[in-house]
Formats: sequence, C-alpha cells, structure tokens
Amino acid sequence: MPICDEQLNNGNNIKKLIFGTGDIRVNPTRPEDSEFENGISFAADTECREIGSHHSDQAGKRIDEVDTHVHMIFENIESLDVVIEELQGIRGRMVEASQQKAGS
Repeated sequence: MPICDEQLNNGNNIKKLIFGTGDIRVNPTRPEDSEFENGISFAADTECREIGSHHSDQAGKRIDEVDTHVHMIFENIESLDVVIEELQGIRGRMVEASQQKAGS
C-alpha cells in the first residue's frame, strides 16, 4: 500500500508514503480559505500510472473537494524552499548510489 499508517518502535504513529510505482496521486491544492494553491495533496490511486503523469481532474481544487490522505500547506516561501532543498539532497544521494551500483 503506497500510503499507510505505521507505528514506530518508540510507539509514535506516522503516515508513511512510499513513492516509486505510480500509485500516489500528487496535485497542487489550496486550503478551504485560500484563493491560491499553496499546498500539495497526496492520495493513493486505484491504479498505477506512469510516474510523473498529471491528474488535471484534481489540480487547483480546494482540499475539501479532493479525496486526499495527506495535505502539505506552505504558508511562506522559505518553508517551501526547505522542503525542496531536502528533496534535492535525497535525489543527489539516490543518483550517486545508482551510479556507484552501476559501476560495480
């Protein structure tokens, strides 16, 4: 399951999103009280699609108009930049690991 609840060894409960098979729908969304898209929603899809394919049927809708499991809202650009920076770091480490694996 691409989106699931998980209990960690320390007893904390988390929402876990597992990316890589095309079965998580990712769309820009907006909070109920906002006129612009400052969030992104993640929802499990019933079928696997090509990774990166767009789901325009939900893009730009208010969060209360979509079936979502996780919704990230950014209230300022700096917060968004932090998430982008962390994702770029993960990407770099994955590329490096892939290159090392291919070279062995």
